[in-house]
Amino acid sequence: MLIRLKLIYSMQEKPIRLYDFFKQGEIIKLKKGDKIDLFGSSKNKVRFLKKGFVGIFSNKKNGSKLLAVYGKGEIFPLVLVFGKLGNKFDCIALSAGELLTVSVNELKDHVRDNQEVMMELVDKLSNLKSYYMELVNNMIVPGVRNRMVDRLLFYANRFGKKKNGSIILNLPITQLQWGNSLSMTRETVARTFGLLRKRGLIEYRKKTIIILDKAGLEKELE
Repeated sequence: MLIRLKLIYSMQEKPIRLYDFFKQGEIIKLKKGDKIDLFGSSKNKVRFLKKGFVGIFSNKKNGSKLLAVYGKGEIFPLVLVFGKLGNKFDCIALSAGELLTVSVNELKDHVRDNQEVMMELVDKLSNLKSYYMELVNNMIVPGVRNRMVDRLLFYANRFGKKKNGSIILNLPITQLQWGNSLSMTRETVARTFGLLRKRGLIEYRKKTIIILDKAGLEKELE
């Protein structure tokens, strides 16, 4: 299917943008808990996340740690377009979802022939860099509660949806995963959520977090 892409592209006046390009690749349906192989036979594949959430976990003998979360519209591993993957890690579907997959070489060819798509890809890379910088900054926020609030605001800005003055964050992360990503226990996470709820800043319903007072949360960090 991808072989026909260059013929189709040559007949069009407008370039095929990133999403349209990925739509012509392989479609992979994800179930929650599915492991996405980034290092085996699929090591030269780049993926566009059409639906759902995917988590990147450290792969260590002393246990896994949630390192990053990708959501709808994001491309991974984007570093393949510009270099090679580093240390091994696990990539796991946090929810049901759908991936669009192409080979890194075909993506490079498409980008090379299309300046607009190159700029779109660079923009995504810039956003990804900012994302990881935010994660690093979060690690040096003093205090357990402040670190939790900072990460909560980070995910709200990234994945939250505004509704009736609140921010709805439907992020399929368990309290245990919140904890190990922040180097704290699940019990500490539960206590922190409980405290923020008592102060009228959030509501917590299973894995849905409703931020009632974003400005109040931000004041917690002052």
